[in-house]
Amino acid sequence: MGVTYATMRLFPFEPAALLSDTSLCNYRARRPRRLLPRKRGGGTGGPLRSSELRPLPGRGDRTREPPISDMTGAPEGVPHGTVDDQGRQIGWAVKPRVWRGNDPLPGWTSIIATGMIYADRGQPVSPGVRVEVRDLALFVRPRTTGQSCLLDSAAAPGGARFVENFAGDASIGKDARAESDGGESVRMAAGRNYHFWGNRVLLPPGGVGGVFVQYEARVVPDQDARPGDLARATYLGAASADYWKSQSSPPGQVGTLNEDVAIARFKRLSSRWRLFTMNTDRGTPSAPAPH
Repeated sequence: MGVTYATMRLFPFEPAALLSDTSLCNYRARRPRRLLPRKRGGGTGGPLRSSELRPLPGRGDRTREPPISDMTGAPEGVPHGTVDDQGRQIGWAVKPRVWRGNDPLPGWTSIIATGMIYADRGQPVSPGVRVEVRDLALFVRPRTTGQSCLLDSAAAPGGARFVENFAGDASIGKDARAESDGGESVRMAAGRNYHFWGNRVLLPPGGVGGVFVQYEARVVPDQDARPGDLARATYLGAASADYWKSQSSPPGQVGTLNEDVAIARFKRLSSRWRLFTMNTDRGTPSAPAPH
């Protein structure tokens, strides 16, 4: 069955790479609320390659940069509070890494796009600003087809403000404000990050050949903003994804019912939209183990 791409926002995929038929993605549990451009696979069923990720020109409202750099470049800051209960630095906060990558545990059926926003280690809270996130999207390449599919997208993703090191999985509401461009802004809280996510969707049958996640973020004025607050804000963001044992597995069971796919490097937010991506093709390989 064909679909019409009439009102798509351009992301870092070439228009010629769009699929006009959704049959390759018919296994998914639900269709995304909004269709975004898709990327043409190399036909091998292998990982998403940097040569296939070509930024589109023309989006004047966000910073342009190669998406693959989010898995190969150095982080632009260290997220505040990312130490374990013994005071040791958590590894994913200081270096991008691939964890389970394209290999979910046997019998696991689901995946979800995620992202994180943190205060910088040097400035726990930036007053007078909010963080806006929009257009979280999840692409997966089934091994059986070698063709990347958009599995999920969310103009304003769900989320909560968690304790920075996720101790006890403790969280509070996100104090959200709808923005005129369709996104949603959140007021950050001292000692907490903003962890957000899309919809948990089914994995393709036959195995995963690649995973790609993207979203955009920026800082916007809060109602009590003063001159210079936006320029002084020091928040960091990273894109990620999680595998889940099932679509109905309860939250808070890291390492048992869910594990991360990969976590990209942390980059700074500004008042200009910036694209944040994660790609299982590049990163620091890690042998999955309890953590």
